[in-house]
Amino acid sequence: MKNIIGSVTKGPDRLIPPGRSLMAACMLAGLLASGNQALQAADFNPIADSYTDEAATSENNGTNTRLRVRSSASGDGQIAFYKFDVSGLSGPVSDASLHLYSNSGSNEPVTAYAVSDSSWTENGITWSNQPALGNALDTVNVVDGAYNNFDVSDLITGNGTYTIAVQGDTSVQQTLRSREHADLPILTVNTYSSEFSVVASPYPTDDVLVISESAADHGIVSDGSVDVTSDIQDLLDLVQSKGGGTAFLPEGTYRIDGNLIIPTGVWLRGAWEEPTPGQPINGTVLAIYGGRNSTSSIPVIHHLESSGSKDLVFWYPEQDPTNIVPYPPTVGGYRAIDGDYKGLQRAVGMTNLTFVNSYIAISAIAEDSTQSVGSHFNINNVYGTALYR
Repeated sequence: MKNIIGSVTKGPDRLIPPGRSLMAACMLAGLLASGNQALQAADFNPIADSYTDEAATSENNGTNTRLRVRSSASGDGQIAFYKFDVSGLSGPVSDASLHLYSNSGSNEPVTAYAVSDSSWTENGITWSNQPALGNALDTVNVVDGAYNNFDVSDLITGNGTYTIAVQGDTSVQQTLRSREHADLPILTVNTYSSEFSVVASPYPTDDVLVISESAADHGIVSDGSVDVTSDIQDLLDLVQSKGGGTAFLPEGTYRIDGNLIIPTGVWLRGAWEEPTPGQPINGTVLAIYGGRNSTSSIPVIHHLESSGSKDLVFWYPEQDPTNIVPYPPTVGGYRAIDGDYKGLQRAVGMTNLTFVNSYIAISAIAEDSTQSVGSHFNINNVYGTALYR
Protein backbone atom coordinates (compact mmCIF):
# COMPACT_ATOMS: atom_id res chain seq x y z
CA MET A 1 0.00 0.00 0.00
CA LYS A 2 1.37 3.40 -0.95
CA ASN A 3 2.26 5.78 1.88
CA ILE A 4 -0.21 8.65 1.65
CA ILE A 5 -0.36 11.45 4.19
CA GLY A 6 -3.90 12.66 4.69
CA SER A 7 -6.12 14.26 7.27
CA VAL A 8 -9.77 14.30 8.17
CA THR A 9 -12.07 16.86 9.65
CA LYS A 10 -13.45 16.24 13.11
CA GLY A 11 -17.18 15.83 12.80
CA PRO A 12 -19.74 13.81 10.90
CA ASP A 13 -18.02 14.35 7.54
CA ARG A 14 -14.54 12.83 7.35
CA LEU A 15 -12.81 14.41 4.37
CA ILE A 16 -9.80 13.30 2.43
CA PRO A 17 -8.08 16.55 1.45
CA PRO A 18 -8.42 17.70 -2.16
CA GLY A 19 -5.36 16.86 -4.21
CA ARG A 20 -4.56 13.72 -2.22
CA SER A 21 -5.01 10.39 -3.95
CA LEU A 22 -6.67 7.18 -2.86
CA MET A 23 -5.32 3.88 -4.02
CA ALA A 24 -7.41 0.74 -4.19
CA ALA A 25 -5.14 -1.99 -2.92
CA CYS A 26 -6.61 -5.14 -4.40
CA MET A 27 -3.89 -7.22 -2.82
CA LEU A 28 -5.41 -10.68 -3.02
CA ALA A 29 -8.70 -11.82 -4.48
CA GLY A 30 -10.39 -14.33 -2.25
CA LEU A 31 -13.61 -15.92 -1.25
CA LEU A 32 -15.21 -13.52 1.20
CA ALA A 33 -18.29 -14.91 2.85
CA SER A 34 -20.39 -13.24 5.50
CA GLY A 35 -19.76 -15.67 8.28
CA ASN A 36 -20.70 -19.24 9.08
CA GLN A 37 -24.45 -19.49 9.24
CA ALA A 38 -26.64 -22.32 10.57
CA LEU A 39 -29.12 -23.80 8.12
CA GLN A 40 -32.61 -25.27 8.45
CA ALA A 41 -33.81 -27.87 5.95
CA ALA A 42 -37.40 -28.23 4.71
CA ASP A 43 -38.58 -31.10 2.49
CA PHE A 44 -41.43 -30.88 -0.02
CA ASN A 45 -43.12 -33.52 -2.13
CA PRO A 46 -44.70 -32.67 -5.49
CA ILE A 47 -48.29 -31.51 -5.64
CA ALA A 48 -48.34 -32.76 -9.23
CA ASP A 49 -46.06 -34.75 -11.50
CA SER A 50 -46.27 -36.44 -14.88
CA TYR A 51 -44.27 -37.08 -18.02
CA THR A 52 -44.91 -36.25 -21.65
CA ASP A 53 -44.12 -38.39 -24.69
CA GLU A 54 -43.14 -37.07 -28.10
CA ALA A 55 -44.27 -40.35 -29.67
CA ALA A 56 -47.78 -39.92 -28.20
CA THR A 57 -48.35 -36.17 -28.20
CA SER A 58 -51.89 -36.25 -26.78
CA GLU A 59 -51.26 -38.88 -24.11
CA ASN A 60 -51.38 -37.98 -20.42
CA ASN A 61 -49.36 -39.95 -17.86
CA GLY A 62 -50.37 -38.24 -14.64
CA THR A 63 -51.23 -41.42 -12.75
CA ASN A 64 -48.13 -43.38 -13.71
CA THR A 65 -45.80 -44.45 -10.91
CA ARG A 66 -42.83 -44.18 -13.27
CA LEU A 67 -41.82 -41.03 -15.10
CA ARG A 68 -39.77 -41.63 -18.24
CA VAL A 69 -37.07 -39.34 -19.59
CA ARG A 70 -35.20 -39.38 -22.89
CA SER A 71 -33.63 -36.98 -25.36
CA SER A 72 -35.65 -35.66 -28.30
CA ALA A 73 -32.72 -36.14 -30.69
CA SER A 74 -34.27 -39.27 -32.19
CA GLY A 75 -37.81 -37.89 -32.29
CA ASP A 76 -39.14 -39.83 -29.31
CA GLY A 77 -38.30 -37.55 -26.43
CA GLN A 78 -39.81 -37.89 -22.96
CA ILE A 79 -39.85 -35.18 -20.26
CA ALA A 80 -40.83 -35.50 -16.59
CA PHE A 81 -42.50 -32.52 -14.90
CA TYR A 82 -42.65 -31.85 -11.15
CA LYS A 83 -44.66 -29.11 -9.47
CA PHE A 84 -43.89 -28.06 -5.89
CA ASP A 85 -45.68 -25.73 -3.48
CA VAL A 86 -42.90 -24.30 -1.35
CA SER A 87 -44.30 -22.65 1.77
CA GLY A 88 -43.46 -21.94 5.39
CA LEU A 89 -39.91 -20.76 4.78
CA SER A 90 -38.99 -18.18 7.40
CA GLY A 91 -35.50 -17.23 6.24
CA PRO A 92 -33.48 -16.56 3.10
CA VAL A 93 -32.81 -19.58 0.88
CA SER A 94 -29.27 -20.92 0.96
CA ASP A 95 -29.64 -23.76 -1.56
CA ALA A 96 -32.12 -26.30 -2.90
CA SER A 97 -31.84 -29.83 -4.29
CA LEU A 98 -34.22 -32.18 -6.09
CA HIS A 99 -33.96 -35.87 -5.12
CA LEU A 100 -35.32 -38.35 -7.68
CA TYR A 101 -35.30 -42.12 -7.22
CA SER A 102 -34.45 -44.10 -10.33
CA ASN A 103 -35.47 -47.69 -10.89
CA SER A 104 -33.80 -48.02 -14.29
CA GLY A 105 -30.85 -45.66 -14.29
CA SER A 106 -28.02 -46.50 -16.65
CA ASN A 107 -25.47 -43.89 -15.63
CA GLU A 108 -26.55 -41.71 -18.57
CA PRO A 109 -26.76 -37.91 -18.15
CA VAL A 110 -30.09 -36.35 -17.24
CA THR A 111 -30.66 -32.59 -16.97
CA ALA A 112 -33.07 -30.65 -14.73
CA TYR A 113 -34.58 -27.45 -16.17
CA ALA A 114 -36.37 -24.46 -14.71
CA VAL A 115 -39.92 -23.97 -15.98
CA SER A 116 -41.57 -20.59 -15.51
CA ASP A 117 -45.15 -21.73 -16.27
CA SER A 118 -46.76 -23.75 -13.47
CA SER A 119 -50.33 -23.60 -14.80
CA TRP A 120 -50.26 -27.19 -16.07
CA THR A 121 -52.21 -29.94 -14.28
CA GLU A 122 -51.19 -33.48 -13.48
CA ASN A 123 -54.04 -35.07 -15.42
CA GLY A 124 -54.01 -32.57 -18.27
CA ILE A 125 -50.39 -32.14 -19.36
CA THR A 126 -49.35 -33.72 -22.68
CA TRP A 127 -46.51 -33.28 -25.13
CA SER A 128 -48.65 -30.97 -27.24
CA ASN A 129 -49.52 -28.55 -24.39
CA GLN A 130 -46.50 -28.85 -22.10
CA PRO A 131 -44.82 -25.61 -20.91
CA ALA A 132 -41.51 -24.57 -22.42
CA LEU A 133 -38.30 -25.54 -20.71
CA GLY A 134 -36.14 -22.74 -19.34
CA ASN A 135 -32.54 -22.63 -18.17
CA ALA A 136 -30.68 -25.84 -17.38
CA LEU A 137 -30.15 -26.18 -13.63
CA ASP A 138 -28.00 -29.28 -13.21
CA THR A 139 -26.95 -32.46 -15.02
CA VAL A 140 -26.51 -35.79 -13.24
CA ASN A 141 -25.51 -39.24 -14.45
CA VAL A 142 -28.48 -41.18 -13.10
CA VAL A 143 -27.78 -44.42 -11.26
CA ASP A 144 -30.21 -47.24 -10.63
CA GLY A 145 -31.74 -48.09 -7.27
CA ALA A 146 -30.91 -44.84 -5.52
CA TYR A 147 -31.91 -41.21 -5.13
CA ASN A 148 -30.16 -38.92 -7.59
CA ASN A 149 -29.61 -35.34 -6.47
CA PHE A 150 -29.98 -32.28 -8.71
CA ASP A 151 -28.89 -28.81 -7.61
CA VAL A 152 -31.85 -26.48 -8.28
CA SER A 153 -30.69 -23.55 -6.18
CA ASP A 154 -30.87 -21.15 -9.13
CA LEU A 155 -34.65 -21.66 -9.31
CA ILE A 156 -35.83 -21.81 -5.69
CA THR A 157 -35.64 -18.33 -4.13
CA GLY A 158 -38.34 -18.48 -1.45
CA ASN A 159 -41.97 -19.41 -0.90
CA GLY A 160 -43.95 -20.03 -4.08
CA THR A 161 -45.00 -22.57 -6.70
CA TYR A 162 -42.21 -24.01 -8.83
CA THR A 163 -42.00 -26.40 -11.78
CA ILE A 164 -38.92 -28.44 -12.57
CA ALA A 165 -38.64 -30.46 -15.77
CA VAL A 166 -36.22 -33.37 -16.21
CA GLN A 167 -35.10 -34.79 -19.55
CA GLY A 168 -32.47 -37.31 -20.59
CA ASP A 169 -29.52 -36.12 -22.64
CA THR A 170 -29.22 -39.32 -24.67
CA SER A 171 -31.54 -41.67 -26.56
CA VAL A 172 -31.42 -44.15 -23.65
CA GLN A 173 -34.73 -44.19 -21.78
CA GLN A 174 -34.50 -43.87 -17.99
CA THR A 175 -37.31 -43.94 -15.46
CA LEU A 176 -37.82 -42.07 -12.22
CA ARG A 177 -40.33 -42.68 -9.42
CA SER A 178 -43.38 -40.40 -9.28
CA ARG A 179 -45.35 -39.13 -6.29
CA GLU A 180 -47.66 -42.10 -6.72
CA HIS A 181 -44.82 -44.39 -5.61
CA ALA A 182 -43.39 -44.97 -2.11
CA ASP A 183 -40.02 -43.63 -3.31
CA LEU A 184 -41.56 -40.29 -4.08
CA PRO A 185 -39.64 -37.21 -5.29
CA ILE A 186 -38.31 -34.79 -2.66
CA LEU A 187 -37.36 -31.12 -2.93
CA THR A 188 -35.05 -30.06 -0.08
CA VAL A 189 -34.73 -26.33 0.59
CA ASN A 190 -32.12 -25.08 3.03
CA THR A 191 -32.73 -21.69 4.59
CA TYR A 192 -30.73 -19.61 7.00
CA SER A 193 -31.82 -20.18 10.58
CA SER A 194 -34.49 -17.94 12.04
CA GLU A 195 -31.78 -16.75 14.43
CA PHE A 196 -30.44 -14.81 11.47
CA SER A 197 -32.03 -11.83 9.78
CA VAL A 198 -31.59 -9.88 6.58
CA VAL A 199 -30.85 -6.17 6.91
CA ALA A 200 -30.51 -3.47 4.29
CA SER A 201 -27.41 -1.36 3.84
CA PRO A 202 -27.78 2.30 2.80
CA TYR A 203 -25.06 1.62 0.22
CA PRO A 204 -24.76 -0.95 -2.59
CA THR A 205 -23.60 -4.43 -1.56
CA ASP A 206 -22.45 -7.41 -3.58
CA ASP A 207 -24.44 -9.91 -1.53
CA VAL A 208 -27.39 -10.36 0.81
CA LEU A 209 -26.57 -8.91 4.23
CA VAL A 210 -27.50 -11.75 6.58
CA ILE A 211 -26.65 -11.11 10.22
CA SER A 212 -27.02 -12.84 13.54
CA GLU A 213 -26.69 -9.81 15.82
CA SER A 214 -26.79 -6.04 15.34
CA ALA A 215 -25.25 -3.37 17.55
CA ALA A 216 -28.53 -1.45 17.23
CA ASP A 217 -30.35 -4.19 19.15
CA HIS A 218 -27.88 -4.01 22.04
CA GLY A 219 -27.78 -0.30 22.67
CA ILE A 220 -24.22 0.19 21.47
CA VAL A 221 -23.54 3.91 21.14
CA SER A 222 -22.75 4.91 17.56
CA ASP A 223 -22.05 8.66 17.81
CA GLY A 224 -18.38 8.36 18.81
CA SER A 225 -18.93 9.94 22.23
CA VAL A 226 -17.95 6.99 24.43
CA ASP A 227 -15.63 4.00 24.22
CA VAL A 228 -17.57 0.96 22.99
CA THR A 229 -14.70 -1.52 22.67
CA SER A 230 -16.03 -3.89 25.31
CA ASP A 231 -19.59 -3.63 23.98
CA ILE A 232 -18.52 -4.64 20.49
CA GLN A 233 -16.38 -7.45 21.89
CA ASP A 234 -19.41 -8.74 23.80
CA LEU A 235 -21.37 -8.65 20.54
CA LEU A 236 -18.68 -10.66 18.74
CA ASP A 237 -18.51 -13.20 21.55
CA LEU A 238 -22.30 -13.54 21.54
CA VAL A 239 -22.30 -14.35 17.84
CA GLN A 240 -19.63 -16.99 18.37
CA SER A 241 -21.62 -18.55 21.22
CA LYS A 242 -24.52 -19.03 18.81
CA GLY A 243 -22.38 -21.00 16.40
CA GLY A 244 -20.88 -18.15 14.37
CA GLY A 245 -22.20 -15.61 11.91
CA THR A 246 -22.04 -11.88 11.33
CA ALA A 247 -21.97 -9.12 13.96
CA PHE A 248 -23.34 -6.00 12.29
CA LEU A 249 -22.49 -2.39 13.10
CA PRO A 250 -24.99 -0.04 11.41
CA GLU A 251 -23.79 3.23 9.92
CA GLY A 252 -22.33 5.51 12.58
CA THR A 253 -19.13 6.23 14.49
CA TYR A 254 -17.90 3.74 17.11
CA ARG A 255 -15.12 4.86 19.44
CA ILE A 256 -12.44 2.22 20.03
CA ASP A 257 -10.00 2.78 22.90
CA GLY A 258 -8.83 -0.83 23.23
CA ASN A 259 -8.45 -3.98 21.14
CA LEU A 260 -11.01 -6.26 19.52
CA ILE A 261 -10.61 -9.98 18.84
CA ILE A 262 -12.83 -11.36 16.08
CA PRO A 263 -13.48 -14.98 17.12
CA THR A 264 -13.34 -18.02 14.89
CA GLY A 265 -16.41 -18.31 12.67
CA VAL A 266 -17.41 -14.65 13.11
CA TRP A 267 -17.38 -11.67 10.76
CA LEU A 268 -17.51 -8.02 11.84
CA ARG A 269 -19.40 -6.07 9.22
CA GLY A 270 -20.77 -2.59 8.71
CA ALA A 271 -22.19 -0.32 6.01
CA TRP A 272 -19.62 0.86 3.50
CA GLU A 273 -19.52 3.28 0.59
CA GLU A 274 -16.67 3.18 -1.89
CA PRO A 275 -14.65 6.36 -1.17
CA THR A 276 -14.16 9.16 -3.68
CA PRO A 277 -11.22 11.60 -3.41
CA GLY A 278 -12.28 14.94 -1.92
CA GLN A 279 -15.67 13.62 -0.82
CA PRO A 280 -16.96 12.71 2.66
CA ILE A 281 -16.31 9.15 3.80
CA ASN A 282 -19.58 7.64 4.91
CA GLY A 283 -20.64 4.37 6.47
CA THR A 284 -19.61 2.48 9.58
CA VAL A 285 -16.56 4.23 11.09
CA LEU A 286 -14.38 2.79 13.83
CA ALA A 287 -12.75 5.84 15.42
CA ILE A 288 -9.53 4.51 16.94
CA TYR A 289 -8.14 6.45 19.91
CA GLY A 290 -6.18 3.74 21.72
CA GLY A 291 -2.53 2.94 21.15
CA ARG A 292 -1.18 6.44 20.46
CA ASN A 293 2.66 6.43 20.54
CA SER A 294 2.64 2.64 20.91
CA THR A 295 4.81 0.31 18.85
CA SER A 296 2.90 -2.82 19.87
CA SER A 297 2.55 -5.41 17.12
CA ILE A 298 -0.89 -6.51 18.28
CA PRO A 299 -3.51 -5.14 15.84
CA VAL A 300 -6.44 -3.12 17.08
CA ILE A 301 -8.68 -5.59 15.22
CA HIS A 302 -7.20 -9.06 15.65
CA HIS A 303 -8.58 -11.93 13.56
CA LEU A 304 -8.64 -15.50 14.74
CA GLU A 305 -8.85 -18.40 12.30
CA SER A 306 -11.82 -18.41 9.87
CA SER A 307 -12.99 -14.90 10.72
CA GLY A 308 -13.35 -11.71 8.75
CA SER A 309 -14.08 -8.00 8.52
CA LYS A 310 -16.06 -6.27 5.80
CA ASP A 311 -17.55 -2.89 4.92
CA LEU A 312 -15.72 -0.83 7.55
CA VAL A 313 -13.87 2.52 7.78
CA PHE A 314 -10.97 2.95 10.24
CA TRP A 315 -10.27 6.53 11.30
CA TYR A 316 -7.58 7.94 13.63
CA PRO A 317 -8.98 11.27 14.87
CA GLU A 318 -5.89 12.17 16.89
CA GLN A 319 -3.30 11.39 14.23
CA ASP A 320 -1.77 14.59 12.88
CA PRO A 321 -0.32 14.14 9.38
CA THR A 322 2.09 17.02 10.06
CA ASN A 323 3.41 15.34 13.23
CA ILE A 324 2.99 11.59 12.71
CA VAL A 325 3.21 9.33 15.76
CA PRO A 326 3.19 5.52 15.78
CA TYR A 327 0.12 3.41 16.44
CA PRO A 328 -0.27 -0.39 16.48
CA PRO A 329 -1.48 -2.04 13.24
CA THR A 330 -5.15 -1.48 12.50
CA VAL A 331 -6.19 -4.99 11.42
CA GLY A 332 -4.51 -8.35 10.99
CA GLY A 333 -3.11 -11.08 13.17
CA TYR A 334 -0.53 -11.55 15.91
CA ARG A 335 0.60 -15.09 16.58
CA ALA A 336 1.37 -15.12 20.29
CA ILE A 337 3.16 -17.89 22.11
CA ASP A 338 0.29 -18.15 24.58
CA GLY A 339 -2.88 -16.38 25.71
CA ASP A 340 -5.75 -14.79 23.82
CA TYR A 341 -3.67 -14.21 20.69
CA LYS A 342 -2.30 -17.73 20.41
CA GLY A 343 -2.89 -19.58 17.15
CA LEU A 344 -2.74 -19.16 13.40
CA GLN A 345 -4.77 -16.72 11.34
CA ARG A 346 -5.83 -19.04 8.53
CA ALA A 347 -8.81 -18.37 6.25
CA VAL A 348 -9.17 -14.72 7.30
CA GLY A 349 -11.16 -12.44 5.01
CA MET A 350 -10.93 -8.66 4.64
CA THR A 351 -12.93 -6.76 2.05
CA ASN A 352 -14.26 -3.25 1.45
CA LEU A 353 -12.08 -1.58 4.07
CA THR A 354 -11.03 2.08 4.15
CA PHE A 355 -8.04 3.19 6.25
CA VAL A 356 -7.87 6.90 7.07
CA ASN A 357 -4.50 7.88 8.61
CA SER A 358 -3.60 4.40 9.84
CA TYR A 359 0.04 4.16 10.82
CA ILE A 360 0.18 0.49 9.80
CA ALA A 361 -2.93 -0.72 7.98
CA ILE A 362 -2.64 -4.54 7.82
CA SER A 363 -0.11 -6.68 9.65
CA ALA A 364 0.72 -10.30 10.39
CA ILE A 365 3.51 -10.93 12.90
CA ALA A 366 4.57 -13.81 15.14
CA GLU A 367 5.76 -13.15 18.69
CA ASP A 368 8.40 -15.82 18.20
CA SER A 369 10.35 -14.70 15.15
CA THR A 370 11.45 -18.30 14.52
CA GLN A 371 7.85 -19.38 13.98
CA SER A 372 5.76 -19.02 10.87
CA VAL A 373 3.05 -16.39 11.15
CA GLY A 374 0.68 -18.85 9.48
CA SER A 375 -1.52 -16.09 8.12
CA HIS A 376 -3.71 -16.81 5.12
CA PHE A 377 -5.46 -13.51 4.41
CA ASN A 378 -7.96 -13.03 1.58
CA ILE A 379 -7.87 -9.27 0.99
CA ASN A 380 -10.01 -7.47 -1.57
CA ASN A 381 -10.95 -3.89 -2.34
CA VAL A 382 -8.94 -2.03 0.29
CA TYR A 383 -8.50 1.75 0.21
CA GLY A 384 -6.07 3.59 2.38
CA THR A 385 -4.03 6.49 3.63
CA ALA A 386 -1.54 4.44 5.65
CA LEU A 387 1.20 6.71 6.99
CA TYR A 388 3.91 4.11 7.56
CA ARG A 389 2.95 0.96 5.71
